[in-house]
Amino acid sequence: MTTFQAVVYALVHGWSEFFPISSQAHHALLADLTGWQPPSGALMTALLLGSALSLLIYFRHDWASMISSVLQVVIFRKKPMTLDERIPLFVGLTILPLLAASFYFGPAVQAVEWTPWRICAVLGGTALPLWFFDYWGRKTKGFYDWNVFDALAVGVTLSTALVPGWDRLSGLLLGTFLLNYKREAALKYAYFVLFPILASQAGVGLHQLNFHAPQPMADLSWMSFFVAMIVSCLMGLLVIGGAMKHISQKGLGQLMGYRIFLVLGVLGFLWYRSGL
Repeated sequence: MTTFQAVVYALVHGWSEFFPISSQAHHALLADLTGWQPPSGALMTALLLGSALSLLIYFRHDWASMISSVLQVVIFRKKPMTLDERIPLFVGLTILPLLAASFYFGPAVQAVEWTPWRICAVLGGTALPLWFFDYWGRKTKGFYDWNVFDALAVGVTLSTALVPGWDRLSGLLLGTFLLNYKREAALKYAYFVLFPILASQAGVGLHQLNFHAPQPMADLSWMSFFVAMIVSCLMGLLVIGGAMKHISQKGLGQLMGYRIFLVLGVLGFLWYRSGL
């Protein structure tokens, strides 16, 4: 894989990971339309690492406050009372259903042949319900209203993210909108949950790399690896800030419209190609 291809995948990943438009679907569709190899192994590790770094940098003050608060709870053995002390617990509870779903249903989902047609069906078919619950939700809860029940409930919707075309951010936002959280509170919490997921996946990928080898993959150089990581991180930083502002003010209408137009464009191309 060339450095150019790695950069293109990094741009696409940074764009699609932090909007509810499924980065997995974008990777699969891009690979099918261009004939490139889909990102995997070292390249996927670079993309995930860049996304995790962008969340770490963007919310650096929040992470520092949470770490300080949790350390005080551990050192002084006190009951978590403030939101910064409880948010890590809530994030962990939200991730638990995803781990269980991955263990029990992950192999079955991976065994399905996820053709572009099926991915488009999921990507387009889930746009309307996500927009509906965003538009009609009462939005009465703020960020300080998070509790154990809500964290687990959102985890249930997050566990549906195993299906290509649907994604973790969409699953998180669907759950928060069903619970009537305001958009900004919903998106910020969703990003908090995404960080340990992306960081753990990147950590597993890094553990499998041989840093003493001439290159991380047979067709990927170390330069391409680090360039993809940096581009993914920078793109993620731009998108996170834009997403926080856009979704908080305008909701998901335009993004769901983008999903529909993307699906129609890809289906049109696939139909044209099948007729050649």
